[in-house]
Amino acid sequence: MPFVRKSSADIDTAALAADLARARARTEEEIEAEAIEDGGALTDEELARMVLVPAATKPGAIRALRDRLGMTQSEFAIRFGFPIEVLEEYEAGRRIPFGTDRILLRLLDVDADAVLHMLDPAHTRTKQSAA
Repeated sequence: MPFVRKSSADIDTAALAADLARARARTEEEIEAEAIEDGGALTDEELARMVLVPAATKPGAIRALRDRLGMTQSEFAIRFGFPIEVLEEYEAGRRIPFGTDRILLRLLDVDADAVLHMLDPAHTRTKQSAA
């Protein structure tokens, strides 16, 4: 089945909802048959072997995280163990974080206060993170 791009203005949501309501539920066997017909379906075994790879951290997100924490590049680099040159390259988009750097940046993005508290138990929760 070919894909057709449409803008949200081109989509008749009422007609789409009516089409979906008329569609009957398919059985697992029918879904499997359609997947085989498509030729590109993954088996359950292939899906089980797949590894989730998180999306790459965008350069603007790293700068925004650092700004949210109220840190300069130097402070951020020292506090979290990044060489300053590497942090500069991450923020400029000349280098993509991977491995432990990617994990640390993700943890900081999700809950910076928890990471800061683990590094320094005297750290208290900030107003920004509590919101």
